[in-house]
Amino acid sequence: MSYILASNLVKKYGSGEATVTAISDMNFTISSGEFVGIMGVSGSGKSTLLSVMGCLLYTSPSPRDCVSNLVCRLLLEK
Repeated sequence: MSYILASNLVKKYGSGEATVTAISDMNFTISSGEFVGIMGVSGSGKSTLLSVMGCLLYTSPSPRDCVSNLVCRLLLEK
C-alpha cells in the first residue's frame, strides 16, 4: 500500500512571461518499506519537491490548498 502518492504535481514561480516551472506534472508513489533518494542537477527542483511534500510550499495553480495535487496518506501499522 502507498504511503505517499503524488498525482499531477505542479509548482510554478512568477507570472506571465517570467513564469518558471520548477515541477511539471510529476507523478509517483512511495510504498511502505521503500527507501527513496531524490537526485538531480542544481536547479532541477529537488528542494521544491521536498518543500511541497512537507507542505511548506503551495502547489500550482491552487495556492489555497497545500495538498491540492498531492495526496499523503500515513498508514499506522498495528
